[in-house]
Amino acid sequence: MIPRRALRPAVLALASLAAAACSRSDAVILTNSMLAAGAALDPPVLRAIDGIPGWKRQGPPERFNAEGLYGHIDGGAELVLQYGFRELSVFKFKQASDPAAASKEVSLEIYRMASGEAAFGLYSTKLEGGEEGWPGVKADNWISPGQANLVKGDYLVNIMAPECTDREIGEFAKAVEKKIPGTRTVRPKGLARLPAEGMVPSSGRYIKGPLAAGNESPFLEGEFWGFDGDPAKSATAAYSAKYGVAPAVSKLVIVEMKKAPEGGSFDERVLASYNEYLKDVRRDGAIIEGRNQAGRWFFFGRRGAIAVLVLGDPDREAAQARLDQALSRASGKPVAPAVDKPKTFLVVTFDTEDYVTPEAERIDDIPKWLAETMTEEGVTGTFFVIGEKARSLEKRGRRDVIAAMARHDIGSHTNSGSIHPTVTEELEKAGWHDGVRLMHEQESAGIEELERIFGVPVTTLARHGGSYGPQLVYALGRIRAGYQGSPASLPGHDVVWFCNALNFSAQYAGFDDAYNRDDLFDPVFDRLKKELPERIRGSEVLALFAGHPTKIRAEEFWDLNFYYGKNTPPDEWRTPRLRPQETMATARKNFRRMMRWLKGRDDIEITTYRALMDVYSAQKETMAREELRAIAAAALKARALAPTADFSPAEAFSGLARALAGYRERGDLPETLETLHPLGPTEMPPAGSGNASIARDDVFALARAANEHIARNGALPPSLEIGGGRIGTGSLFALFSAVFLDLDAGRARPAYDVPEFEPYPRTNEKAIVDEIEGYKTWPVHRPDIDMSRIVELTRLQLWTLKPARRS
Repeated sequence: MIPRRALRPAVLALASLAAAACSRSDAVILTNSMLAAGAALDPPVLRAIDGIPGWKRQGPPERFNAEGLYGHIDGGAELVLQYGFRELSVFKFKQASDPAAASKEVSLEIYRMASGEAAFGLYSTKLEGGEEGWPGVKADNWISPGQANLVKGDYLVNIMAPECTDREIGEFAKAVEKKIPGTRTVRPKGLARLPAEGMVPSSGRYIKGPLAAGNESPFLEGEFWGFDGDPAKSATAAYSAKYGVAPAVSKLVIVEMKKAPEGGSFDERVLASYNEYLKDVRRDGAIIEGRNQAGRWFFFGRRGAIAVLVLGDPDREAAQARLDQALSRASGKPVAPAVDKPKTFLVVTFDTEDYVTPEAERIDDIPKWLAETMTEEGVTGTFFVIGEKARSLEKRGRRDVIAAMARHDIGSHTNSGSIHPTVTEELEKAGWHDGVRLMHEQESAGIEELERIFGVPVTTLARHGGSYGPQLVYALGRIRAGYQGSPASLPGHDVVWFCNALNFSAQYAGFDDAYNRDDLFDPVFDRLKKELPERIRGSEVLALFAGHPTKIRAEEFWDLNFYYGKNTPPDEWRTPRLRPQETMATARKNFRRMMRWLKGRDDIEITTYRALMDVYSAQKETMAREELRAIAAAALKARALAPTADFSPAEAFSGLARALAGYRERGDLPETLETLHPLGPTEMPPAGSGNASIARDDVFALARAANEHIARNGALPPSLEIGGGRIGTGSLFALFSAVFLDLDAGRARPAYDVPEFEPYPRTNEKAIVDEIEGYKTWPVHRPDIDMSRIVELTRLQLWTLKPARRS
């Protein structure tokens, strides 16, 4: 991190005043008014705010103009005013069911700004990236314990309710949004200058005025930038976003000035600020670069009135590439394809499933002509096939279908598909080891049978409906197979390692039921043409799910015979409703149109998952002392576990433990170590620690015990015992990190406090868990299926999550 200058006196005075004069809830209100801000209303809108279901307004609203704003938020008013402020209204609400319940109070601030861009800018000052919105709120919004923000039109809404649940706050926000004028969030056009690739979601900021600029970075302080405090006069604006995966996150800032600075004094002032904060500063033509004490890189470049700063990237080459890309993009010049930014891989995929519909209905002909059409058009793809479907094709003697499909890639779509128990039902109550054993036996057999029937290697399995469990993913990794349609991903990375298997997550779909009629297909095709370029820019590997072959003809899914946990006997199977056979000519024509269009694109490389398994299979098999140093320092600073570009937290844990054991044996930390790939713990670690402090020699003993556990079980220990107490996995990671850093610096202490630390990494946890919870609604499953055990085991294996590298 860059050293930050001291807080301004006005901010310190406000903090002191709030602490001295306010109750706990009042202090929250003042602080969030200062930092978040919002938008006020005209009198008709004030009246409309009444009528929030379940809540009753307490007294009249307070209203503040520009002069009165200082009385409400004191020093924080300057930040609001510099964006362009018109009016603030403050409301108090209590639950209508119990007006006397002081613990259930909502404070609602509604700021009316000079424009929609100004409202978004003020809203964006609190964005850190990865914020989660509330379902049903269409405007940009986020919710966190005790607070929510949303921005719509010229208005910014700040909701503070320290004693309310997330649901109460979210539903309150949803009701308020409907009463706010405007139709949408207005984002400044300049945000489009920020490259989408690798951007941390919800991290984009609009910077206006000297206070917002200084808060963003000390490198933006100084009158020479032109961030005038008067929004009517300010000629400079900036846009920023975060990039990468924690802890290796950097920031990109693009500054728009009214006109290009004359002479060289502007760049000289930037150079002076780099020399003030950084070391190893050098200037190479129009580019300035330097490093901070943590070894992170900072770059500056300018083209005319557009300046670009890359702040805090751990990889110098990546920082240079991001600067070059941003300068080209921001100045309106085309970005030349970079050597390290190859085309996005696109895989045309199908889920081939239906063995229920009678052979006479010619459902089996559909995957045949799909495969033949792709071959004719010079396009390839991956057919994911249920084991039962493959056996059905063989039994029916459809060697012609098998041969046509085998000219492309074949993947598994699970061995038994929708037959109960499904994969999820089998793993619903299973432990880790028995679940892995079952999945390995069952799905290995299915893959071997597909290879026998189709005569080609099968290297991936695609999720079938809601069939999922982390034991399945690990079982696939053991046979060097990948998992497609995975819930596991990282911000900016849709190809990841999880459970020691390659996982692919990104997909574009929507073609089922459309091919057979031009009036249905044309709008879908037009949407693809409009949306695919943006999806390509934001993806490493994108599956274009061309559909279920059966649904090109059938109006219903074939596995309706297995809905809600029922195994209908074969002699009672109902054939799904079918479209006329003659519509298949139109379907084939439309599919060919789409394949020709894809073939003609120059921004994608059409491939198969079999090929991608080779492209992404390489991992970094050694870890250096300096890499462990950076991982340990980042974890302790963030008080969080997170993957790096090359290592999962589990791999880092193993490296730290072996480094400490090596020090104990040889008296020095090893310069390099082999990378081991252990699983996360298979049981939930304890939340706390039974030890307040332990001797350094006991830490070495714990490191040795951790290494022995990993060697014996292939997984991290959920906890280790020392001195009568147990220390959980996360706390062990933090403890090993602290001792490693001290040994590395030559200042080891005789004893160490045992920190409380999160039991598993939480990077992208909510998105992953939300998707898994959604699998419960797959109609094939029993309505009462319990996903809790599967979710818990998935959380534990977030220790294994890291980006996959393209070779």
